Amino acid sequence: MKMKNIKLNICRALLVITMLITVSCDKFLDYPPTKNSQIEVKKIEHLDALIVGMSTYTSNNAAALCSDLSGYTTTQYNLASGNMMGWNVLKYYLYNMEALANTVTSIPSYSQIFVANTVLGYVDKVEGDALEKENIKAEAHFLRALHNWEVLNTYCLPYSVENEDELGLPKKATTSFEESLERLTLKETYDNVESDIIEALKIKRTDLDRRWRASLPAVQAFAARFYLFKHNYDEAIKYANLALAANSQLVDYNTEMRYATRTVSTSRGQLYVPYTYYLSSATSPDYDPTAALKWKEVYYIYDFNYGMWYNPSQYMVDLYDQTNDWRFIYFFVEDYTWVMNMSFSWYGYSYFGSSIPMGPTVLEMLLIKAECQARKGEYLESMNTLNILRSKRMKPGAHVNLTAANKNDAILKVIDERTRELTWAMRFFDIRRYNNNETTIDDVIVKKTYFPNDGVDVDKTKTPIEYALTVKDRRFAMPFPANDVKLSNGQLIQNTY
Repeated sequence: MKMKNIKLNICRALLVITMLITVSCDKFLDYPPTKNSQIEVKKIEHLDALIVGMSTYTSNNAAALCSDLSGYTTTQYNLASGNMMGWNVLKYYLYNMEALANTVTSIPSYSQIFVANTVLGYVDKVEGDALEKENIKAEAHFLRALHNWEVLNTYCLPYSVENEDELGLPKKATTSFEESLERLTLKETYDNVESDIIEALKIKRTDLDRRWRASLPAVQAFAARFYLFKHNYDEAIKYANLALAANSQLVDYNTEMRYATRTVSTSRGQLYVPYTYYLSSATSPDYDPTAALKWKEVYYIYDFNYGMWYNPSQYMVDLYDQTNDWRFIYFFVEDYTWVMNMSFSWYGYSYFGSSIPMGPTVLEMLLIKAECQARKGEYLESMNTLNILRSKRMKPGAHVNLTAANKNDAILKVIDERTRELTWAMRFFDIRRYNNNETTIDDVIVKKTYFPNDGVDVDKTKTPIEYALTVKDRRFAMPFPANDVKLSNGQLIQNTY
């Protein structure tokens, strides 16, 4: 009974928090709180409010720092100030698994999974319209799948037949604190995510008017991503086509992208930034709080927000046609280090300020379709699909349309385009996938040269050494945080390296 009361109080607390941050939601506020300002879960509107209150961004440090797109250098370290290159950053950048395992945090996605489980636990018990309940249930399955997928691709080894019996995640399907935290196999975990996707595909909401809420096209697009990462290219292309049939709109960077009306002021001068940099700043002439919510390429709003400095590596900078690719011209802000009060000059990447779309998008569906076509040997069709995207990203000219000589050439060209487009939002996850699929032509070894470290800090008095994540390296699975392991009372087995 005590455990039941704790669970109910947490649910009530979540609803109170949601009520406070959704004060404009008249429908929710029609229901008065109890004398303790707590609302019991009785109506479908309460569950709807819980979903409205869920976070729509992630700050995944592994994705931000562990791939080949981040380019911290020893020269930058010597010139940097503050914590921009402190040990909290470098322990990810240099793959120090022991230090990461001792990090006193918890996985943020589990709070989102808890809310989804709360909704699923109550949806058949509350009052409300049957269709609305059906949609809420499907949306909760979608959200649980989305967040489990991210945790799975951060803390477990990449999917492959070879890895199916490796450790996956605990199955968190309820809000019970007595639910086991023992890790299932990787295959069992993928099966659970797939089951949630199947349930989510039952959603009846088909419009994209509210991109911060789940819809059938959003679920279809996420299904395409899921099957791509399982190397099931037939299913991936099937769902990509279904999502594109619902929405295939792209933002044309030739006509719909521009610099901000005003520049960024720094102690060392003015910097030009894309107008998207200022969309959420109420003091900016470019301010439009609804713009990101209406961004027509997005099926579902879920942003990657590292919150610090996206520091592109030389490899990433060299990947772009710096003269003709609008993505480089607008999003790579020269001398962005001045904004961070650093005394050296280097680029910073900026999309929606420090946010990069990580939810399913039209551009991702085109990339998935092109990659699946290439991997299936349809390399001419693959380039045709890819060039639809490039025509909206490049200045007009002969450089727009890519061609491929064969299957492998097409695969590599799609991968490069995917890296240019999805950047930090997907690159770390993609490298894991490339290194564990049916071919070796797309394998990636991530190499970085940096000062030696002792697990507490780096020693800049010593000669830099090479750090590398090799193909099938077990360090592609981050260690679970110390809090999660400790609180599991021995049930949650830590990753081994």
